[in-house]
Amino acid sequence: QANPFPEIRVYTSTGSQYVEFGPEANSQQNALDQDQIAITDDLTFFLGDHVLTVGTHNEIYRFNNLFLPNAFGYYQFRDVQALRDSTPSFYRVSYANIAATGGNETPRANWSMMQNGLYIQDDWNVFKNFRINMGIRGDIPLYFDEPYRNELFSKRFDSLAAIYSVLPDSLKKLRTEIPSGLSTSNLPQSRIMWSPRLGFNWDISGDRTFQLRGGTGIFTGRVAAVWLSNQYSNTGVDIFRAEVGVVNSSSANPITDPVTGLPVRFSLDPNNPPVPGDPGFPGAPVATTAINLTDRNFTMPQVWRNTLGFDFEVLPGITATLEGMYSKQLNQVDFQNLNLRRSSTMPTSPVDGRPLYATNRQDSLNAREFTQVLVLKSRSEGYQYSLLSQLALSPNNPFLKGLSATLAYTNSAAYDINAGTNSTANSLWTGTSVSDPNNTQIGRSNFDVTHRILANLSYRVEIFKSFPTTFGVYYSGNSGRPYSLTYGRGAGNNNDANGDGVTFNDLIYVPNREDLGTKIVMETDGSTDLRTQDEIWAQFMSYIDNNDALRDFRGKIVERNSARAPWINQLDLRIAQSFPSFGNQSIEFTLDIQNLLNLLNPDWGIQKYMQFTNIGVVGFRGYDAQDRMRLTFADPDEFLTADTFFSRWRMQLGARYNF
Repeated sequence: QANPFPEIRVYTSTGSQYVEFGPEANSQQNALDQDQIAITDDLTFFLGDHVLTVGTHNEIYRFNNLFLPNAFGYYQFRDVQALRDSTPSFYRVSYANIAATGGNETPRANWSMMQNGLYIQDDWNVFKNFRINMGIRGDIPLYFDEPYRNELFSKRFDSLAAIYSVLPDSLKKLRTEIPSGLSTSNLPQSRIMWSPRLGFNWDISGDRTFQLRGGTGIFTGRVAAVWLSNQYSNTGVDIFRAEVGVVNSSSANPITDPVTGLPVRFSLDPNNPPVPGDPGFPGAPVATTAINLTDRNFTMPQVWRNTLGFDFEVLPGITATLEGMYSKQLNQVDFQNLNLRRSSTMPTSPVDGRPLYATNRQDSLNAREFTQVLVLKSRSEGYQYSLLSQLALSPNNPFLKGLSATLAYTNSAAYDINAGTNSTANSLWTGTSVSDPNNTQIGRSNFDVTHRILANLSYRVEIFKSFPTTFGVYYSGNSGRPYSLTYGRGAGNNNDANGDGVTFNDLIYVPNREDLGTKIVMETDGSTDLRTQDEIWAQFMSYIDNNDALRDFRGKIVERNSARAPWINQLDLRIAQSFPSFGNQSIEFTLDIQNLLNLLNPDWGIQKYMQFTNIGVVGFRGYDAQDRMRLTFADPDEFLTADTFFSRWRMQLGARYNF
């Protein structure tokens, strides 16, 4: 829990930048206590050539979660003077419904569940040089507590589902499907998640100089309880959320009193933030805002993994490895906002074809009693593959005793629909760069590493008898992290290209040269920008031509994570000196230098990355009367960040006593 203080954003005179201070929204009232009990029991039977294992693994969880984002208030001011006057243009707060919580102003989501697992495995030595390992596992989640049921929500969305069901197909295509029977108390059905597996190892040569190995199987991870916890904390029964004003705007007028029409002065008191129903609150009381649901068919994420590898001795002491892996993502996490409505005047962009939602916050809602209605769903999309080639020199090689080395190269790719790295439903829904937020397309994963080179060289030698010295060098080189190119620059720009209310995650349309005047109009970036439209366009085209992540997408929406940070190099050095002690005991002193390149030259070994998963490179202002995109552009500044820890060289001394 943070010390009481509101989160405040103040826009600067440029309009595109702002200063933000105070504890961020999700940290204002946030605490989690959890208990976990694991029970495992295995029985192993030795039956000739078979080793049979039958077992069970069970995990019982209890969660006690306090989550009140914006509990101290969140304010946005269009400029410093508005801050001095205490007249924000946007305000958001979360507060307890004390009628439902029995007077508790900090209600917690208190719930428990368990996951039961049963498995059987057979390790079978079919022949002396051929072994098979096969088995099957079944896991089933069980939920012991139900979230609150919000009757208003169920009735409202059942009526919307009935309306959707009778729409003609031509109109259904322009709507988000709303299923019937939605309820804040509905949890996923408890289904058995089967995980069959099969692996083998074949020593073809009989002396381990040529081996073939591989396997296939489905793997289930632990319960992603933090995602389910969103539903317990966002039923709209025990916690209310309210907001007034225009969000993320440097030009919006201050919030006004609906009676007098005068700007409302807020006290900014974190211990008593204004809520609907308070005297002077600029708006009618609201029953709820955000709702989180979990689809009844939601299943915990799984992966189907397949591997095949060869290990063979090229020369005595030198082993080569070739290995391939392919994984298919099953039941990956996906989110939809069921309360988001398509625009009635322009449901689809006339420029790039992306779906457009109503840009006015109230008009964009299917049910105005609520804001976001986020549902957690499963989609079996996404895959990963890797190809590894490696050469290894054994320290017992016949060429030079004590010398060992490894050289490996891996080519890989990973594609998914959601990285799943956030805990809150809102962050998971908005944290992926998209063209349509309710239909996320498969794209390159945040964790994709296309190329990786690993090399190490170690030499153990006794310069003095019984005093062995080891010299080791380790090199790691890999592709930089991927990131997305989105709208998000310029003064007076809303940068919400699809009208979903999110201003930082919309993938850009990469125009063709002939689009100027027909699909695109370029505008100046503020009153001090004296460039002509043709000059801005020429700079924009030059930027595209010189950017590998954009050049291949002309006339299309750029793909997620099409850009990449620079290649990363790291070279480490290790020297170890051993001294004999009593009997067979010894003491070893070590010197480690990490990122040796940076020690040799301060410009080497710098590791740069994108601080977030996307960067705004173009400003979006909407559409003009001729349905053309209104854009602004200025050559982006350097937006990659140097890792202040791993980019520095580091030296470490150590000692170890062996006994």
